[in-house]
Amino acid sequence: MPAVATAWTHEWSGAHTRVRPYPVRSGPLVLCVALDEEVHEEVHEEVHEEVHEEVHEEVHEEVHEEVHEEVHEEVHEEVHEEVHEEVHEEVHEEVHEEVHEEVHEEVHEEVHEEVHEEVHEEVHEEVHEEVHEEVHEEVRRAPRSPSDDRPPRPVR
Repeated sequence: MPAVATAWTHEWSGAHTRVRPYPVRSGPLVLCVALDEEVHEEVHEEVHEEVHEEVHEEVHEEVHEEVHEEVHEEVHEEVHEEVHEEVHEEVHEEVHEEVHEEVHEEVHEEVHEEVHEEVHEEVHEEVHEEVHEEVHEEVRRAPRSPSDDRPPRPVR
């Protein structure tokens, strides 16, 4: 059988596919090559393998892409949550420390002020009493004028 270019056409009839040759022009002649069972089987296997491989690659790429997107989204979400929690925790701690420090300072100032006032009042009172007693003592010891007709002061 001479080597010729051969083309095949598929005809669909119900559930069956029939492959049949159709003529290919080669120079001035029109050649028609008949299909025998063996050639049909080889062509069928080659086409089956090619289609299988193409479909396999397409499906592989699609699945790879889908899985990549899903994993990307999951990882993005997990990282987002972790970072959110870490930042929340850090901000919480910073705010807690700042508020603690502010409250500590305010309470310290208030207590300082209260203690200052209490001590001031106590010292003022003590000094007032001491001065009052000293003045009273000085007045009691002071010599009386002869014109003073009051009864003598008691000695303490």
